[in-house]
Amino acid sequence: MSWEIAAVQRAAEAGRRPALRDELDELDELAERERDEYGKLRRCVRVVELEGPAAAAATANALQKATGPFHRALGAMRSGEPEAPQRFHDAFRPFWQALTDFVGAAKTALHEA
Repeated sequence: MSWEIAAVQRAAEAGRRPALRDELDELDELAERERDEYGKLRRCVRVVELEGPAAAAATANALQKATGPFHRALGAMRSGEPEAPQRFHDAFRPFWQALTDFVGAAKTALHEA
């Protein structure tokens, strides 16, 4: 999802998009998908919090929280805030690290079970 949003932004910056309205329409569509995916993530985090070991629950929680900067930056991009694409880009590394940490903790939990 983040790659698609970044691609829309890069295309707009390169002048390959015919109009700002097209970019905003694509961002609106991606924002709806992001909201749906966040709902799925939140449910998974809740299951891990309730049923998983503490280490996995902590990393699941951190992953959920790492999505916040993405979501806020995407909203700002949809509003046309000029600094929003950079904020979105800056949110990627912490998100990816949180995802990597969660996957590692989940693998450890499965192997210890």
